[in-house]
Amino acid sequence: MTKDQFLALVQKHAQGEASREERERLEEYYDRLQHGGKELGWDLSKEEETKLRIWRRISTGMQLRARSKRKSGYMLRIAASFLLIAGAGVVFYFLWDQDVEVEQITVVTQQDQRKTITLPDGTLVTLNRGSRVTYPANFTTVKREVTLQGEAFFEVKREEQRPFEVRTDNLTTTVLGTSFNARDFPGENADVTVISGKVQVQHGEQAILVTRDQQVLFNVQTKSLTRHEVEAAYVQAWTRKELQFELIPFAEVLVRLERWYHVEIEIVEKPAHLVNPCMIKATYENQGLGYILKGLQNLVDFEYEVLENGKISVKHRGCRE
Repeated sequence: MTKDQFLALVQKHAQGEASREERERLEEYYDRLQHGGKELGWDLSKEEETKLRIWRRISTGMQLRARSKRKSGYMLRIAASFLLIAGAGVVFYFLWDQDVEVEQITVVTQQDQRKTITLPDGTLVTLNRGSRVTYPANFTTVKREVTLQGEAFFEVKREEQRPFEVRTDNLTTTVLGTSFNARDFPGENADVTVISGKVQVQHGEQAILVTRDQQVLFNVQTKSLTRHEVEAAYVQAWTRKELQFELIPFAEVLVRLERWYHVEIEIVEKPAHLVNPCMIKATYENQGLGYILKGLQNLVDFEYEVLENGKISVKHRGCRE
């Protein structure tokens, strides 16, 4: 491996993207560097060899301290190593990261509440009903990372040198500073909608750049990402205690009504002839569930019944013209 290849692999490792085999290869090269580096075939000047000897002393001391800290429950690892190639030679700069017990804060909303919190960097997060967000008491100097289950609206404080990352079960959303809505409930399609700025949404090897009034949809069955135009205000409406549906399938509307009104809704009959789902575009300003269901009957041909146990049974016959 050349110096440039070593640098590229180190940067990949620092970003958490290195495979197990690549990490093992890096560890091998770290060990070989600590024993002089001559076997690597790298042409080092006297100045570079001096810098390498200094680095070997530093790294040896780090390893000794790491072994002593493991006994007390801590682990020390290399977070990043950089070869800065300049005209005067090669400068070895090794950044060490300590895996200490960083305090994690989890905020949970019940099915009947929403909550707005401020993260350590000043970012505002509004949690929708039945959602959960986890974040560190203090972000690292490299990036800001939170995990989300459910739905939340983020107003991210802009920091050019420290990206903000939201991880859900299916998606990773990366931004510098913007406002967006992320939704990922277990067993449902996930989506990210941008209100201002731009974000990158990723699932596995798929990555899509999303800008204002655009939405990325993750299909939980096909495991695919698609991007389309939306009216972002519709998606953000829940933060204003409004129910707004922007061309959403009728079945998904019922799922959202379940969550909003804490009631179970089951479609007991479906139209066999229906090829495409009935798409709903509507706005409701905090009206009762009965009012909304009657309004939806103007758009979709269905009947519903409230059972003795409070469950709602829906017989779906088709779409209205």
